[in-house]
Amino acid sequence: MVLRCSALGTVIGAIPGVGGTVAGFISYMHAKQTCRNNENFGKGDVRGVIASEAANDAKEGGALLPTLAFGIPGSSGMAVFLGALTLHGIDTGQDIFITNIDVVYMLLLSMLGCHIVAACIGLTLADKIALLTRIRPVLFAPILFLVCLIGSFALRNSMGDVMVTFIFGILGYEMRKFGFSRIALILGLLLGNMAEIAFRQTLSTQAGAMGFFTRPISLILFLLIIGSVMMPFIKSWQRRKRREK
Repeated sequence: MVLRCSALGTVIGAIPGVGGTVAGFISYMHAKQTCRNNENFGKGDVRGVIASEAANDAKEGGALLPTLAFGIPGSSGMAVFLGALTLHGIDTGQDIFITNIDVVYMLLLSMLGCHIVAACIGLTLADKIALLTRIRPVLFAPILFLVCLIGSFALRNSMGDVMVTFIFGILGYEMRKFGFSRIALILGLLLGNMAEIAFRQTLSTQAGAMGFFTRPISLILFLLIIGSVMMPFIKSWQRRKRREK
């Protein structure tokens, strides 16, 4: 599962503008659909945390690819990093692998090194950090609520954003109460605009919707989407067959 979610995070990280939030949610949904005994997902199952964090860590390596090769930042962090390279007079693109190959190797080694250091620190402090889980959630709630309000207001200094936070907080509570997927809503909000732009571009460049089925990459993605949608029904049918036997 860790390898699958890491590979998924790397691929998603290589898509400019998507970011770690999408990688984490998609990997979580993938783990929930593919793992056995997934009834406790969303109720403290550690496999959900492992899946999302594996993708979140792996996406930085993928985000580095379009940043260096095309000069297109793969994430918000890479956008800042791209600005730092520009300030130092280093041009990104294909020429960087010729004129500044030493910088590329340094970035790869530093990224590998920081993951090793982070793993060592995490393993060393894991037992102490785990003590935070013993704190009652009701004590965390006021702090998280205050941080969310401050963050929503500080983004544009607008009370309208605070009202949106309240509205979506109530909406998320009601969705959880009635069993609706909040992850699907978040993914729709994050990817909706990009999906509409890409859809219009495809219709204009491929002369119609058949372009989705004539190009290899889009066809493979379409089949993967169909497979992921059908997977829960297939597993439910298999469990029913096993019970009948």
